[in-house]
Amino acid sequence: MSWYQNWMAVTDLDGTLLDHDDYSWQPAAKAVATLKEHEVPLVLASSKTLAEMRLLATELGIHQPMIVENGAAVAWPSEEEGEDYRVEAMGSPRDELIEVIHQLREENGWEFSGFADWSAEEVAEDCGLDLERAELARQRHGTEPLVWEDTEDAYAQFLVELESQDLRAVRGGRYIHVMGEFDKADGLRAVAETFGKGSATPLRIIAFGDSPNDEAMLCAADVAVRIRSRKSSEMKVQAPVLLQPEQPGPYGWAEAFEEWWSNQGAPQSTS
Repeated sequence: MSWYQNWMAVTDLDGTLLDHDDYSWQPAAKAVATLKEHEVPLVLASSKTLAEMRLLATELGIHQPMIVENGAAVAWPSEEEGEDYRVEAMGSPRDELIEVIHQLREENGWEFSGFADWSAEEVAEDCGLDLERAELARQRHGTEPLVWEDTEDAYAQFLVELESQDLRAVRGGRYIHVMGEFDKADGLRAVAETFGKGSATPLRIIAFGDSPNDEAMLCAADVAVRIRSRKSSEMKVQAPVLLQPEQPGPYGWAEAFEEWWSNQGAPQSTS
């Protein structure tokens, strides 16, 4: 048995596998091709929607489970005719969440806005997307990205109010994501349990991320890769092996992958 046969790779997208500015994954194309060639599952885990991630998975040439909207749901490749993914929700519907946060905004006079307030054209402009992809970004299951435009004291009060409603807010690479009591690690565990079922060898995981919303996922991995970004220093990652490549985005992704692959899954932690 080859060393990589009991491994799974899971990765954040924006600022990690995808460049923060132009969304390109090409600097990591060789690494992705190596995973595909050796049939190592590559699981995408992002704040993006299923509609967005489905398109990217097609570009990457992969058909694996995906952890969408920071763990709001796991999209499983479907074997049913006419369906490409089966969605397993991890939290409450987005409509219920939006009702809560909009009521809090009205009652407290807080200044923030999110995708539910914006047109597709406004999402496209703010995200740097074309209109088609902006429409896909608005097709959400259980999270709401927003921009906080009030004080930090007001934000702290907002967090308290969310907690009382069994909700929370997590800072991502671009937005604050309001969501239920779930995260990418919940999705990771669900996928890992399925992949590891019936195997005599424990499944091992390498996880890539660059923002606080990736922290729990990285802590659940055997090898955690903290990609350099404006927010990466805010993550407190505890994993058996922690790699911290010098370069940001997909360049750092490729750098860390090479370190892991060339050392057959047993690289040394870097600081």
